Amino acid sequence: MSDRKNVILVDDTLSAMQRLAAAVLSGMEDLSCRIAVTGTTGKTSVKEMLAEVASSKYRTAKTEKNFNGDIGFPISVFGMRDDAELAALEMGMDRPGEISRLVAMGRPDIAIISNVGYTHGEFFEDGRKGIFREKLSIAQNFGPENTLIIGSGSDILTKESASGRANGYRDYKLLSAGFAEDADYRVSELKDFGEKGISFKIEHTDGKGRILEEQDFRLSFPGRHNAQNAALVCAAAGLIGISLSEASTALSEMKEIEGRTHIEDYGSLRLIDDSYNANPESVKAALNTLLASNPPKEGGRRVAVLGDMRELGRDAERLHREVGRYAGEKGPDMLILLGELSRFMAEEAEKLLGPGRVRFYGEDCEKILSDFDELISPGDIVLVKMSHFYGQKIGIDKLIERIKNC
Repeated sequence: MSDRKNVILVDDTLSAMQRLAAAVLSGMEDLSCRIAVTGTTGKTSVKEMLAEVASSKYRTAKTEKNFNGDIGFPISVFGMRDDAELAALEMGMDRPGEISRLVAMGRPDIAIISNVGYTHGEFFEDGRKGIFREKLSIAQNFGPENTLIIGSGSDILTKESASGRANGYRDYKLLSAGFAEDADYRVSELKDFGEKGISFKIEHTDGKGRILEEQDFRLSFPGRHNAQNAALVCAAAGLIGISLSEASTALSEMKEIEGRTHIEDYGSLRLIDDSYNANPESVKAALNTLLASNPPKEGGRRVAVLGDMRELGRDAERLHREVGRYAGEKGPDMLILLGELSRFMAEEAEKLLGPGRVRFYGEDCEKILSDFDELISPGDIVLVKMSHFYGQKIGIDKLIERIKNC
C-alpha cells in the first residue's frame, strides 16, 4: 500500500474549508431547498425539529449538534448525505460578520430567526442592536422569492424592523410565529406538564384574524418555549408543502432533542441537566421547566443551581439582576448560585425568597460539595444551568456527578 498523500496548498486553510463547503452544497444535485436557522436561543432545537418534520416528506440533511460556526458548519456539511433534497442549516455567531460567512456557504432559500437576546453583546459596540443586525444578515441575499420567519412578541425583532426595506436589503416575504395574537402561526392553549412535555394548539392565520388551518400538538420533551419553536418550524414546513397535521405527527414522535435539556432520575434525585449554555432567556425557560416538573418523591423540593451568564457585555449586571428577580418570583425551594456575576442574582432573589432559600458560593464549587447534604435532600428535583465553559472552569461536573451517584 502506498504511503503517498494528496496535499493541496492554500493561502488560508479556514477560508479554503469554507469555500469547499459551499462547493459541496452546490454539488448536491437533488438539493432544492436550504433552510437556515439562527437566534440567540432555540436555534439547535428549531433545527432538530425542522429536520424531523422535513424528513417525513424529503430526504433531509442537517448540520450536526451545535456545529454552527466558522469551523463547525463546514465540517458538518462535509458529513451530509449527498442525495439530500432539503438541508436544515444552523447558523450561529459570536462576532460581527460570522453570519455573512455562513450565508455565503449555505445560501439559504428560507431563514428562521427564533429571537434576538443579549448573548455575545460584549463583542458589539451597540450591544443588542448589533446582535439584531448580525442575526438579520441571514436574509442579506434574499429577494421576493424568499421568506424570513421570525419569532413573534419581541421588542426588537418585529415584522417592521426585520423587513428588507428597513435594513437596506431587497424586499422579501415575512412570517411570524409564536404566542403573539397577530402571529401568522399562533400558539394557544398551552399546557406545561414539566418533565412530561407540553401540549398546545397552532393556528395558521391569514394575517387578518381568519384561521386557515389549526392543529393540536403534543411534545414529549419539556419546555414551554418549544411551543414557539414548533410554530417556527410549522411556518417553514408550510412553505415546503407539509401541513400542520403532518408536522404534529412528526413532532409527536420525537423523544428528546439531543444536547438540550435532559431530565433523568438518579437514585433518590431527579436531575434537570441544562448545563450546556446560559443566557437570560434560556435560564428563565429552565426555571419554568423546573417549577412545572415534579420531584421524584412526595415532599421533595425544587432546587435550582445557577451560574454566571457570560458574554453579556455592558448589560451583564442588569441582566443578572433581572434573572435573580425572575427566580425570586418563580420561587424554587432552594436557589444555589455560583460565579462572580451571580452575586447580583443573589441580591435580587433574596429580596423575595429570604436568605434561607438563597445560597451564594462565589466560585467555590467545592464548598457546595461539602455542603451537599445540607442543600439537597433525597426526593428533590435539581436544575443545573450555567454557561458551559464557565461551569467547566469552576468544576460543575463534580456536582453533577455527585447528584448522579446519589
